[in-house]
Amino acid sequence: MDNSLLAVRDINHKYIVVESIEKLIRYVDNQSKAEFITNSFDKIISSNSKLACCVMGLMLNDIGQHNDDISQEDLIMLNALPMLNDFDIKNFHYLYKISSKNHKSNHNISPKDIKECVQLYNITRRNLYLTMGVLEKYNLMDKNIDVDLDIDEDNLDFSSVDCDETYYFNSISQKLYTYSSMLFKD
Repeated sequence: MDNSLLAVRDINHKYIVVESIEKLIRYVDNQSKAEFITNSFDKIISSNSKLACCVMGLMLNDIGQHNDDISQEDLIMLNALPMLNDFDIKNFHYLYKISSKNHKSNHNISPKDIKECVQLYNITRRNLYLTMGVLEKYNLMDKNIDVDLDIDEDNLDFSSVDCDETYYFNSISQKLYTYSSMLFKD
């Protein structure tokens, strides 16, 4: 490569880094923002997932670009991302994509969505449920349990209980999907 082209590329790279640092300095105008940025860098460094690091970077860039205050949803997502692995983020992305296509108004996950995800993306059902458990644990997904209790007062042996679990994507899931969509071009 020509030395002049290398010099131009190097100058451009240095300019982008300096510009990013200047934006960060302008963004950090109070203690809570400084703590948030410090914690974010710590989470990125401690994460075992390159996809989680990318999502955190996109999230920080978005917050800094809009000079947004930190929301509770941002904090929840920032704390959850280092706990996810690359498989979890991929599984989440594919399941959310299918679920939002099949259920326009609500974001519940049906058995049909799981079956479709297994078939389209070659993911095992077990791995999808593992991911859903992790997402629910870190508030990136909600679970609703409906219990139907039928008590026979004359004979308790004839009583029955029916329990249905339904998983839902929440507003934090929606935000995570926005960022994961920037990583996956499917």
